[in-house]
Amino acid sequence: MLFPFGHGLSYTEFEYSKLRVTPRKTNGKSDVKVKFRIANTGDRAGAEAAQVYVELPAAANEPPKRLVGFKKVHLQPGETQKVTIKLEPLSSSHPFSYFVVDQTGESGEWVMAEGIYKIHVGSSSRDIRLEGEFCHGNDACEQQRRSGGQSVRDRSK
Repeated sequence: MLFPFGHGLSYTEFEYSKLRVTPRKTNGKSDVKVKFRIANTGDRAGAEAAQVYVELPAAANEPPKRLVGFKKVHLQPGETQKVTIKLEPLSSSHPFSYFVVDQTGESGEWVMAEGIYKIHVGSSSRDIRLEGEFCHGNDACEQQRRSGGQSVRDRSK
């Protein structure tokens, strides 16, 4: 692959930080907010298309990442901006669900798997700068609580 999905060129550099995913536990109906900051650390003004990907629990047997939100941010050199991307589980794009066909093969339903949902934030599908997570389902959430809650990783360095 010559260029990964979401790849773009810029004349400046951007740094991502301070990821927060809320709520940490979802009922599958409430919105999930992904908040983070982007700073222009270069010498020129520029624009960055910040992208949010979700990784469904392994039980869903889905591809590793799906694009669920993005926002283009214009920044002057040295400027920082807070970004919030709201993900709506019940929207027509079904960001956290997968389709299960019934035994007849004639119909089916959208299902949200129980487990840990990983959130990836970056400038393309291969340039992930921040990672966080939330849980859906009592067993997954209990496991997350025992391990110390939401993990957030800054991969920009």
